[in-house]
Amino acid sequence: IIVEKKCYQEIIDEVSKKLSQKIISEEKDLARRATLIDKDIADIVQDIGLQTTKKVIENTRDKIVEKKNSEGLTIHKNPMIEFNFIFGKAQLRSPYLWLPGSSSKPLIDDMNITHQGRSEAVNRALSDFGIEDSFARAAVRFKEHYHYKIGPSAVDRSTKITALQAMKYIENKLSDNDSDQIQKSTSIEKMLVELDGCELRTAQLVPAEDSTETTPVYKNPKKEKI
Repeated sequence: IIVEKKCYQEIIDEVSKKLSQKIISEEKDLARRATLIDKDIADIVQDIGLQTTKKVIENTRDKIVEKKNSEGLTIHKNPMIEFNFIFGKAQLRSPYLWLPGSSSKPLIDDMNITHQGRSEAVNRALSDFGIEDSFARAAVRFKEHYHYKIGPSAVDRSTKITALQAMKYIENKLSDNDSDQIQKSTSIEKMLVELDGCELRTAQLVPAEDSTETTPVYKNPKKEKI
């Protein structure tokens, strides 16, 4: 858990002051654009967030590499990977360290960062959108909110994984009940979760009574909803 944000207040004040001074000195017609300037600042702050996040991740990775070097492991490969943070996509080096009988991939093994992976905040946003809309529409909403593109298939995976985690959590909570009677009264056999906003059909179709109509292609009897 990150320390309380108030310990960063001094640097927030400093960055805010410098950024505001730069905007005031460089931008024109600020009075006319007063109701638009927050969007420009939001874009700048997003870039600051991405660069800050990348530097923290890289520094943490490098410290792990130093520790592995002291144990005798050396970098054998160092490919570039791409990872999705809430501020955008970041390019990161992912070193593979090796020693006969031992190996290490700090980003993967210690930090759970993989190529084309997503942070917890990104997964949360994708699943929030994915349970409300189709996966394609959820991807559009994500881009509208966070200003970079993630495909519908990623929304699909994140939403389904979140649904499975929710099911596991519910099952664990039910299994933790001390009373067997409580378990029996609260247990469920099936849970239906709508993942993509597809509006599952609840009506039944049966052959229409007193009708000789057929379907145009296969000539099956026409059906009606009940």
